[in-house]
Amino acid sequence: MITPGPWKWAGVTHDGTGASPDRKTGRGFYQVGGHDGKTICTLTDQPTGNAQLIAASPDLLQACKKAECPHWVHNAGITTDIEALRKIALFYADWNNNVLLPAIAKAEETNLSPA
Repeated sequence: MITPGPWKWAGVTHDGTGASPDRKTGRGFYQVGGHDGKTICTLTDQPTGNAQLIAASPDLLQACKKAECPHWVHNAGITTDIEALRKIALFYADWNNNVLLPAIAKAEETNLSPA
């Protein structure tokens, strides 16, 4: 079981106050917390991307879970059931655009400011 999302990351200093990462190296001290405000983990002298990736974990897990298509055909390579193939294509297009891509964007966030 994991702490429910969304998770957020923030730059911190050793005394817990807000801080920004080193602009040259992108390394800093971070905390990742749950929606309840409790700290999930603390990262010391790590790249910003590590905090972003950890904070995106619930979204990425949910995207993986939603990848199972409810529409199915026995052999999609040779089927003549065009309607079934259309449903599968629409399902995966919706999943890609509305679930997967936003989760990836959160993990790869290029802004050095916390959420």
